[in-house]
Amino acid sequence: MAVSIRLQHLQWAGGAVAAAGSVMLGTTLVLSDFRSVRHYDRGLEELARFRSVMDAATAISAERGPANSVMGEAGPPPPGLVAALVAKRLATDESLTRLEAVFDGELLGSPRFRQDLKDLRDRLAASRLTVDTVVGRPAGQRGGGEIAGAILAMFAVADDAAVLRDELGRGIARTLPQISAEIMLQSAASALREEAGKLGSYVVMALTTTDERRHGEIAADFARTAGRVRQQWALLSSYAGAAIPGRAVDDVLAEVQTQYFAGSWVRAHETLGHEALAHGTLAHGTLAHETLAHEGERPETAVGGRPSAAAFTAAYVPGLAAAARLRDRLGELSREKIETQRRAALRDTVIAGSLTVLVAGILLALNLLLSNRLFRPLIAARRQIVAIARGNLSEPVQPARFGREIGEMFDGLAILRAEQRQKRVLERERTRLTRQLQILSETDALTGLPNRRAAGERAARALAEADRAGTGLAVVLFDIDHFKAVNDTHGHAAGDLVLAQIGPRIAPCLRPGDLLARYGGEEFVVVLPGIGAADAERLCERLRTALCREPIGQIPGLRISGSFGLATREPGSSQSWDALVSLADQRLYRAKQAGRNRICAADPPPAECDAA
Repeated sequence: MAVSIRLQHLQWAGGAVAAAGSVMLGTTLVLSDFRSVRHYDRGLEELARFRSVMDAATAISAERGPANSVMGEAGPPPPGLVAALVAKRLATDESLTRLEAVFDGELLGSPRFRQDLKDLRDRLAASRLTVDTVVGRPAGQRGGGEIAGAILAMFAVADDAAVLRDELGRGIARTLPQISAEIMLQSAASALREEAGKLGSYVVMALTTTDERRHGEIAADFARTAGRVRQQWALLSSYAGAAIPGRAVDDVLAEVQTQYFAGSWVRAHETLGHEALAHGTLAHGTLAHETLAHEGERPETAVGGRPSAAAFTAAYVPGLAAAARLRDRLGELSREKIETQRRAALRDTVIAGSLTVLVAGILLALNLLLSNRLFRPLIAARRQIVAIARGNLSEPVQPARFGREIGEMFDGLAILRAEQRQKRVLERERTRLTRQLQILSETDALTGLPNRRAAGERAARALAEADRAGTGLAVVLFDIDHFKAVNDTHGHAAGDLVLAQIGPRIAPCLRPGDLLARYGGEEFVVVLPGIGAADAERLCERLRTALCREPIGQIPGLRISGSFGLATREPGSSQSWDALVSLADQRLYRAKQAGRNRICAADPPPAECDAA
């Protein structure tokens, strides 16, 4: 006997299925958006934790300012300077205490982290004792070397804090990759503040020493630190606006340019330039030399206006505040960016939940009132809901609408699809930016080859694979012979062209799996996995021949050659990457001593190296 099913029951059945699908989709979306909200909450918490690390690092760095002023006083230090030093030390101690409170879980669960913080406090106490020892001496007995030693001790503590900051930053970035760019930029801003502070401390060293040889060393350290400041500034100038768009970043970058680089930076170079003139250590072509010349002074006669360490510090330190504000502003903008994303996710949660309730209510109400004509649209709505729940966000063919209410339901589903599409776009863009930043950090801009950092990481993996497989490995270190002469004769553009040609010339000679990287300057490194000494030397000869086979570009008479140092790691050897590079570097030096354009693969006297 056939079972008679009432049309109304079919309506109820269809409506119930559609309502269940709506609830399932809504629940899925609500849970997904709620997880996003929690994820952004975690990001805000980690940003706050990272801020405490940077605050501690900055406080340790800022302690040098009053310490330099107190040590550099010609007489007994004024009470105001001593009070400023005490206040800075108290601020540093408070920041470290806050850091320990914020990372109490890590302190309990990680003996290494606990030991690192203890070591940092111990080294900080030792550096303070060194400063106090210098300050405790009569003014006439404070030697420039002792003051420099105290400053260097404070440098070491700041460097330890920077290492801790970078380690924790990397850990946060691994846990929450969506804020890795913000973490990197804040680390760079913190590093800019630290290196800029060191720059001023080197000037204080110069002001407090009379040893001409020491002046030359200080000038060299100053120049290296200035280079690091420029590097950090270039990174921030290039990527801060891209990672955090808006005028807020541009304004604070302009503030650093105006207050530090146009103020304190110039003052430091001018002061060091005057000191170098007084001691005969000012090198022609340095920024200090150019600054004095621009002022209309002859470098060989400008001697006056030597400030005290306290006066210089008082004039220099305000410019550092702009760098600190840059770091703080980047942190604020990062937090605002995540809060905006969190609000959007929370809004999506409310929308998804509201729409779920609305759609389910409409479906149930329509089953009471509407006729059989609505059954097909409801089935179509159910199919769309299931498709969205499974991740299919393509625009479906909409059925004919049989009433305003049904049209509103389909409009709601379109909103859900649009929100999910936008969410996917944002996630893809974040992933792309993160990958792009990673590639930029590992690639040499001029040659397009992996840089030194990337070479070290890949070489470590190659060594580990060689240990597992029980195979040999070789490292080739080579540089361009007479590269300085190329720059001097043909210009730096020709030198850049030479460096850019290394990859196209060398890469075709390498095997799949071999690594060619720029190691620094005109030096390049090649890692050859799974190879013995004899095969490595033959391959090295092919590299040497390829390097000098043809002239460079369209420049008449421009040919290059290279000197090669080869180090081989036998199967079962425990040689480290640093040991292999050091050995290859020694053999490169022997190849250059033996006349260049040759390979040195062993340790006999230079005359026995393989001649070209």
